[in-house]
Amino acid sequence: MVSLVQEQYEKWPYPSIPRVASVPQENLWQLHLNWIRSRCGIPPLKTASKIWIAGCGTFEPYLFSKANPDAQILASDISSNSLNLARKRLSWHRLKNVELCPIDLSQGENFPDEKFDLIECYGVLMCLPHPLETLKNLSARLKPDGILRIMVYPHYSRQRIFQIQRLAKLLKLDYRNPKHPRLLKNILTHLPKNHPLHYAFSSYWDSQNLSGIIDGFLHASDRGFTGIEICSMIDEAELKPRFCFHRPWGNPSVMSQKLSVLGERNFAFWLHYLDLWQSIRSNFILCLTKKDLDTIEHFNPDRHPLFDLSNPKLSLFQKAKLIRYSITGAQLPSRTNESALKLSSKTMSELIWKKAEPKLETSPIDIRLHSEKWNTEFDLRLNQLIPQKHFILRQGKRILNPLYDYLFDTYTFDQSFNYLFPNSLPDLEAQIQIWENEAFPLETQNISWGLTPYGTFKVQQENILPIKESYLSAPEITFDDFALPREAKNFNQVHHFLKSFSHSSFGEFSLSELRQLWILLFSQNQFFID
Repeated sequence: MVSLVQEQYEKWPYPSIPRVASVPQENLWQLHLNWIRSRCGIPPLKTASKIWIAGCGTFEPYLFSKANPDAQILASDISSNSLNLARKRLSWHRLKNVELCPIDLSQGENFPDEKFDLIECYGVLMCLPHPLETLKNLSARLKPDGILRIMVYPHYSRQRIFQIQRLAKLLKLDYRNPKHPRLLKNILTHLPKNHPLHYAFSSYWDSQNLSGIIDGFLHASDRGFTGIEICSMIDEAELKPRFCFHRPWGNPSVMSQKLSVLGERNFAFWLHYLDLWQSIRSNFILCLTKKDLDTIEHFNPDRHPLFDLSNPKLSLFQKAKLIRYSITGAQLPSRTNESALKLSSKTMSELIWKKAEPKLETSPIDIRLHSEKWNTEFDLRLNQLIPQKHFILRQGKRILNPLYDYLFDTYTFDQSFNYLFPNSLPDLEAQIQIWENEAFPLETQNISWGLTPYGTFKVQQENILPIKESYLSAPEITFDDFALPREAKNFNQVHHFLKSFSHSSFGEFSLSELRQLWILLFSQNQFFID
């Protein structure tokens, strides 16, 4: 597994960004360690920080070096090609505070001996054979008040990507063949524009470059985690979440207040629940600390170092730009606000010249969800809510379309949750009413229904409610256990579609594979299949 991932990134270093591309330093304000510490309720460091980027790819060393010019940074990766490209980028931009080295994160004995103020492990754990073991090893390399920032894929919000991955595997497409990323792109862009998989592909940021297509859709080994799964791992690693790099609608702290009628729940519940309802709208990006670390709620940070004219690490060019912003105002991108921060000249002047309390975000940190409840309410029974099925659900003489099957985990969550914690969650219809003002159904973009549980229910409630009660006990079958109506015609449709891609040979398909291909390519308008 690890060797395949290494081979993939040697062939296709990621991300594919031109060496000369640059990011304005002020745009990286949320990657400065002291800002991250402030959001986690930890006082700023007064000395140079130590940062380890564990699984750095080609671009993160540049970002963190520019955002933390006073830090000592170690950047590691399993791919020597990625490290070489990162080294050339750092040299081009004259950034000298980064040391690069090869490290296999599945081998804890090869980890550096020193301890770090920040460990960045972005998009790596889901590619490893034993992510919990790696998480524990990373935790052991944290200083007592250090922060581990992780990004992992969510299980439910990424289902469309996983379905495209399944389509690619059925077509025998993978990272080893340099023609396959273009071929996959050609196939998906020839689907109707309102097809869920066309939408998922075209709206994916990396779908425009071959390295991104490999990383997203032809990956050698990745997976998603439910909110409960990742929180269970965090708990076992003796860590605790302190801050989310999520926009408000995907932030458990914010949504726990907006959806307070659901009751007072712990962090694991909210992370899982928001993913179920497709509200995260990003990957899980969590800042973790040691469980026993004391933090300060509503901590007021010092002036942001990237906006401090007295900071000797800022270049003359950057200082001149800040002075200009104090006259013209500025717009800063944000990973945690609904949109970019639009700061007036007055606000920028106050921030730069320290004429008032500096605030780059108005919302205070809220660690209420991550305090004593993490230990007292986190219950291993929650792990029973992790979906185990990999089968098709039959209802009489019809099956739930596998394209939309995962939505039923949302519709039946109240049943399974109330079985573990009796009478503690409203029924589905009550939850739909709660979401009326908070859901952002993607179906408003003229995409076939089935992209979000809320939007799908609005269209399909007459079909959903009658079978909801029997869903958990519905018989499970595989693609070998049934035949589609008009199978010969459907299979000809598949063959005809694939033949339109000249010079492409997909080989022979089994009956099971042909059924899956037809469902993935042509069943998007059917919620049930006879």
